[in-house]
Amino acid sequence: MAAAALGDRVGISLHVVRGPELPPDLRKGSVAVLSSYSGETWEVLRAYDTAGRRGATRVVFAAGGQLIDRAERDGVPTFRLPPGQPPRTAVGSAFGGLLGLVDAWLPTSNDGRITRAVGRARRRSSRFASSRGPAASLARAVGDRTPFIYAEAELLPIARRWRTDIEENAKRLAMFDGLPEAFHHAVVGWDALPRSEAARWGAILLRWSGTGRDLKRGAAYLERLARSRGAFARTVQLPGDDPIEYLLNGIVLGGYLSLFLAERSRAPPLRTDAIDRFKRRPRDVSASH
Repeated sequence: MAAAALGDRVGISLHVVRGPELPPDLRKGSVAVLSSYSGETWEVLRAYDTAGRRGATRVVFAAGGQLIDRAERDGVPTFRLPPGQPPRTAVGSAFGGLLGLVDAWLPTSNDGRITRAVGRARRRSSRFASSRGPAASLARAVGDRTPFIYAEAELLPIARRWRTDIEENAKRLAMFDGLPEAFHHAVVGWDALPRSEAARWGAILLRWSGTGRDLKRGAAYLERLARSRGAFARTVQLPGDDPIEYLLNGIVLGGYLSLFLAERSRAPPLRTDAIDRFKRRPRDVSASH
């Protein structure tokens, strides 16, 4: 998300890695930011060791766990995330911390942009939280459907975030895909959708003030196609003309959307028992052999 907020303003190469294998060009002189809320995520722990062996400068973001212990042992700088809460609720701290870390590498500071974006997002927050606001309205429209969330590259981190919040808070499946790539395959699936199944699915298309004309036209076609098959479809315009601002607004709007969906299905948003069971599973399996 920080990479999307900064775009090409950094003047350096930024890579997002979501697994244990690091890019082959990560070496001495590179900076590896290792983030795991619990500090126990196995793929991040492995990446931490790999980055150290390659001589990269490491920075750790975590609330505790082995990752913090190893960093303190090795003299690696740490950014402590607020403990005792679901990891997804620490997104603001992690996002702000990353922006602050990268700020030192920029030709001009982003401090003013960040302050302005946070102020505007904070003023909009009460509207997003309202039962008459856009998040509640979208939740009512989505209903019990499984949403497909579509977004261009600049908004793809928000689409991913919405998927995560809906699955963890509302305890229901959601999917996301990137534009314009989805125009070359999703239209086939929506076109073939039987009307008897249409009530199960929905399409949410994200855009912002910088969305180009071709993307708008393609998204409008996809929206009309989904509706023509009897499915729910809606374009959601994220407010803001600065990447940091619209990303913050997207985080807040999607978070409240997931909470309104959780309220609708009477799901406890803070509990993620399935994740707890999954994390216990490797130890249970190894213990049985």
